[in-house]
Amino acid sequence: MKLVVAVVAVLVAWPATAGVEPPSAPGMCSSQTVDRAQSPTSLRRLIDACKNQPDVALKALSKLNSSPIPENLIAKLRGGRSLVGGGGGSAQKAVERVSFEAAIYFGSGEAFPTDDGFRAMFELVERVNATGGYVKSVVLAGTVDSMEAETTMARQLALGRAALLHRYLVAAGVDRSLIQTGIKIKSDSATTVPNDRAAYAILVVELPT
Repeated sequence: MKLVVAVVAVLVAWPATAGVEPPSAPGMCSSQTVDRAQSPTSLRRLIDACKNQPDVALKALSKLNSSPIPENLIAKLRGGRSLVGGGGGSAQKAVERVSFEAAIYFGSGEAFPTDDGFRAMFELVERVNATGGYVKSVVLAGTVDSMEAETTMARQLALGRAALLHRYLVAAGVDRSLIQTGIKIKSDSATTVPNDRAAYAILVVELPT
């Protein structure tokens, strides 16, 4: 996706997060252990450690993918800068708009991003804030990689990735009526980017006049 991107120097105060160590005692791969695990770090380590017990690993993965977005990782649009309706433009006056894009990457089978993914979303919102403009429209697309595309869960996974980004932007202050959400799945492994486990965002921002 080639876009006109406004180059804005933004200093972002990224909040530090502390990972919670998962249990390491014998017998950790149990449904009860998954129930007790609370942090994404703990759940990911359970998924990795319990690969030979798919029921446990899948339960941990499902819990990870439905995790709430931590409040301290959500950047807020200043002044609720979300423009609903026709906007401030008219036939007599040209309106300047810029586009921003972001790619949020996920682990295999996951619909909940790592800290790097949240950082990319955080910085996207801060770039909009730096312009002083208003969000005019948003297009989101969830994708899967070539291996995930061959599974029966490909569509659900791609939708889950786009939905996570949708939830984040709404929590940041974007009006949900401005957001279009879709998916992109290619079952042909020869044409699918091997590591395209992502959700993409395009934000069109209308600048103040």
